[in-house]
Amino acid sequence: MLRRPAENILINSGDLDADLVQVIGGVIYIEGFGSFTPADVNNCYKECPADDTAKVMLVSVDIPAVCECPDAWDLLVVCKPDLMEYETNTTYESSHLYEYHSPDGSALVAATVAAGLVAQINAHTEACVTAVQTDALGVADAAGAYVQLTSKTNAFGITIDFNTYAPKSTSVTTTTAYSRTRLSGYDMLKTFPVKPGFFGHDIKSPSCGTYCKYHFVIRKCCVTDVPSDAFDIDTDRQYFAHEVEVNFYVDNSIAANFETFWDDELAAHIPCIEDGGSGS
Repeated sequence: MLRRPAENILINSGDLDADLVQVIGGVIYIEGFGSFTPADVNNCYKECPADDTAKVMLVSVDIPAVCECPDAWDLLVVCKPDLMEYETNTTYESSHLYEYHSPDGSALVAATVAAGLVAQINAHTEACVTAVQTDALGVADAAGAYVQLTSKTNAFGITIDFNTYAPKSTSVTTTTAYSRTRLSGYDMLKTFPVKPGFFGHDIKSPSCGTYCKYHFVIRKCCVTDVPSDAFDIDTDRQYFAHEVEVNFYVDNSIAANFETFWDDELAAHIPCIEDGGSGS
């Protein structure tokens, strides 16, 4: 049988009140969703908004002692797709090769090569990085023999991840690791879009606040639910576990209401709720 996609539930600041989450007799009731016990939670985690971090890589330009003439110095930048987009044009990575040749056929000079590569990259409109000629410490230097690459952002303001390959370099290092933005306003609008046919309706959409995501895998079985309403169509009248995967996106812009009516209430009963944590 096909796996059902996770259910996404939006909870705006106006929904945060004393009736939203209630715990009665060890059973957790969430308004608009249903009920479950802490023992039913097979896995969970909490994720809150975070800014992205642009990747920075430093490439040394090293000239081989013996080389073919005329020689060239190559730098390959591979732009990684944003796999959170789920769009055709972001499914695959794209590669861009930058190559420097001495205009007069003379021997290559490291600083000249670095300057030439930087000029090519910054003039390339489809580049996913910006480049600066630097010294070994990454400080801008017109006489430096290093090229520092930094992530650009795409059309939606999402920072792009990339990799760099330079066959003739003895040093290609990542000085700042990449991290994608989490739960940006753009991400929220993609998760809860205005669907075709719903224009003008009283729809529920993200407000101007910021949101935390709570992911739960809730597994109910015939051992705890008697009688169970979960049956397999291929096995007559047999009881099986019923699993629900749900994401709650909760507005945390009013901290007092968010903590009192949601976060504190759930964390007191479900220990795996912590940023980046999960448990069973």
